[in-house]
Amino acid sequence: MTNLPTIPGLKELQKQTKGTSEITIAILDGVVDTDHPCFNGADLTRLSTLVQHQATAGQMSTHGTHIASLIFAQPNSEIPGIAPQCRGLLVPVFSDDNRKLSQLDLARAIEQAAENGAKVINISGGALTDMGEAEDWLIRAVEMCNERNISNSHFENKRR
Repeated sequence: MTNLPTIPGLKELQKQTKGTSEITIAILDGVVDTDHPCFNGADLTRLSTLVQHQATAGQMSTHGTHIASLIFAQPNSEIPGIAPQCRGLLVPVFSDDNRKLSQLDLARAIEQAAENGAKVINISGGALTDMGEAEDWLIRAVEMCNERNISNSHFENKRR
């Protein structure tokens, strides 16, 4: 076994908790390779989106798998995740042949994750309009998360 890096403070945190199946975390990213051994035993559900293909060795699938493994990799894997006992929703929004995501599709994915029980949503990407603002449907999706007390990372609600 190689000398793999560890997440600082993870062992101390995992003495207190490894998460719980009562908490659902959604990953909005590339397609996740759920056949990766680190996910053996993880409670992961892929939601149906416009991205229909399976995971590949492409950049977006690799990134989606990496992000999901940081959270859901099981304790017996080489590098355990930070919340391996949480339920995972995998919401593919990027494909390996299309790395662009409209704000409308992002808003739909956020709403879909919320409707399927997400309490935490991680988004690895996004873009403002040419005007530098979020469009109304994305603002509404983020506001809905705030109203439902859904934690979100990598996005914030800004109006100019």
